[in-house]
Amino acid sequence: MVIQSIDSFYKVYKILKKHTKDQPILILVGTDCDSLCSCKILTHLLKSDTIRYQIEPVRGYSDIMEISKQLHKNENKSQTIVCLNCGGNSSISQLLNAKPDWLILICDSHRPINLDNVVEDKVIIFGDGTIKNSLPKTETVNFKAIKQVFGDIFDGEYDEESSSSEEEEESEDEDEFENEKDQENEDENDPLLNMSVEELEKLKPEELELLRKRKTFTKKKSKTTKGKKNKRKKKKRYDREFAEIERDKHLRNEKLLSDYYSSSYYGTGASILLFALATQLGRKSGDLLWYAIGGLTDQYLHYRINEKEYRKLVNFLHKEVVHLYPSDNIKQQRTKQSYSTTSNENDLIRKTEDYRFMLYRFWNLYDSMYHSTYIASRLGVWCPEGLRNLNTFLAKMGFSHEKCKQRYDSMDLKIKNKLHEKLKEHSKNFGLKKILFPSFYRKMGFQREISSSDLVYCVTSLLEHGDKTFSDEILKENNEREITQKKFWLGYDALSSPTTTDSIFDNGVKLAIQVQKAIVKQGTAMIERNQISSSPQFRHSFITELSGKPEIFRFPLILTRLGGFLLQVMDSAGKNPKPLILCCLQPKSERYLVVGLLPGSEAGIIEKK
Repeated sequence: MVIQSIDSFYKVYKILKKHTKDQPILILVGTDCDSLCSCKILTHLLKSDTIRYQIEPVRGYSDIMEISKQLHKNENKSQTIVCLNCGGNSSISQLLNAKPDWLILICDSHRPINLDNVVEDKVIIFGDGTIKNSLPKTETVNFKAIKQVFGDIFDGEYDEESSSSEEEEESEDEDEFENEKDQENEDENDPLLNMSVEELEKLKPEELELLRKRKTFTKKKSKTTKGKKNKRKKKKRYDREFAEIERDKHLRNEKLLSDYYSSSYYGTGASILLFALATQLGRKSGDLLWYAIGGLTDQYLHYRINEKEYRKLVNFLHKEVVHLYPSDNIKQQRTKQSYSTTSNENDLIRKTEDYRFMLYRFWNLYDSMYHSTYIASRLGVWCPEGLRNLNTFLAKMGFSHEKCKQRYDSMDLKIKNKLHEKLKEHSKNFGLKKILFPSFYRKMGFQREISSSDLVYCVTSLLEHGDKTFSDEILKENNEREITQKKFWLGYDALSSPTTTDSIFDNGVKLAIQVQKAIVKQGTAMIERNQISSSPQFRHSFITELSGKPEIFRFPLILTRLGGFLLQVMDSAGKNPKPLILCCLQPKSERYLVVGLLPGSEAGIIEKK
């Protein structure tokens, strides 16, 4: 195994190119927006080097094992596999039943990384600088050095039964041992038999060699049966002493491993890591930068990264934006200095302060605010008082209800220009202190601009639900693998779409709006019906009645967003922070889908869970 740091990703790519022979590279891709963005970056690099590849979307372990069966049909053929946001927190070699000559590369944001992957020679991990620090610092015993002295006395494993039998044998021979003390005095000065195990561990190799020679000399000297028996008993004592030390260290190591696997969290997104690779190879472009921005925004909106880390990565990407898309003043300076840029004049990416409104560019301002998780949870729009607060908030900003119900692209331009300033001025009076967050938008030609959050919501809805042409077939078809592939390629095409006029992108936006409406409707219904039970340690709810289409809540990510909405509602109500567990009944399988969230599960407030 090699955990490569960000600065040496180019070395991994060189290894990847060398290992690629007759077989195309197999890319296993998770089904989330960050995974798709990282896949787009990697395939762009592979195309540049004319390297063949094959993409396989995976939703779980069953998909990986099914792919493994297909791979093993090609006997005696070396295989190169790249795992994007999958395989990191499981033993990927065991799942794939990997052959010795296979090469597996893991670029996964899921944590913790499975330790089987850490010790495998055929696995290379793209590290974000935090993996090595998070690995458990286990204790070890200098067993090899001690075994050289004692030969086969120590077997390196603590066996409860053998230890107890030795204790019985020791107790049975105790009287005889006392009677033979005089004969034993001859060996009392032997350093081999009088040193503790701790002292033996500290000895240098030269000293161990001397002790080994001393042991040989002692064997020749001890010719009587009683002397050999006494020496054997003393060696058993050392054996037991070593076993006790080994057992204690083993228990401490088990505790360290238990703590290591006890929490799940996320590291740097795969798209950010692969964009760093593209930068090292000198192949960064506007498209690759946009994919990296999309992957980062996906992590932020879906509670996978904290505010501090998010802003740090935003600043990193902003530097790349300034380099690829300089402002007019910088362009003039570069023209005078004969500098050139790699960006298209009709293409533009800019950093901005975006609103925590749901797809407002493709909706109307009022409904976007009403159905946004951040505003709906804090104003309590499901009750008359909360609805009145929302209307008052808009009135304070000077926006009429009628104009706010118009589509955003048809709204009065004066309202659009004042919106940012008015939100900053009045949001704090309504408890909406974080209504703005740093983000990016992209504009191509005369098309309307697309924010990175718009892209994430659109692609995520397609990945989870597909489009309306076969969304009703989800509960009818049995081939889940085929459905996953259909939805994956829809999201892949939407991510590739350069403009907002593309029908796939428009369908994704419409579906995302429907999903968000269903989340807010289901959340408010659960609050009004008091369907959330509280216990001393956590809150939980068994969801058996669903508002709207029940198939929407059959996916973990959508149920997670519902849980995030409910947690923010409870936080705004001043309730004690407790973990929330949602159990949603799946009608088709008659099983429950279970999702757990910690308090503070909103964008920017994340911890290990």
